[in-house]
Amino acid sequence: MLKESREVGSLEERVAFLEGRVDEHSQLLHGIRESITSLETHLDQRLTAFEERVDRRFEGVERRFEGLDQRLTTFEERVDRRFEGFDQSFKWVIGLQVGTALAMTAALAAALLMR
Repeated sequence: MLKESREVGSLEERVAFLEGRVDEHSQLLHGIRESITSLETHLDQRLTAFEERVDRRFEGVERRFEGLDQRLTTFEERVDRRFEGFDQSFKWVIGLQVGTALAMTAALAAALLMR
């Protein structure tokens, strides 16, 4: 096995080396924090834009349903008005049929009784 030979420097050199490494790590951590903050801001903006698009879509769907509901209500009112006329006609037709049936029954009864 080959062993790497390292020169062991003085205490000041080793402390200076470690301080340099700690400074590098501090700068890297600071950069990571800034990147995370930037990413959070960017994601917040994208999420807000997405929510606004979804809200607009749902508003459009709601408007369509409201329009459909209004059309169905109008159609229902038209059908109700037409059936009101049918109700009146139906009453007259039933009345005529009952009157005719009574007249025929009376005529048959009179014919049977006259025999």
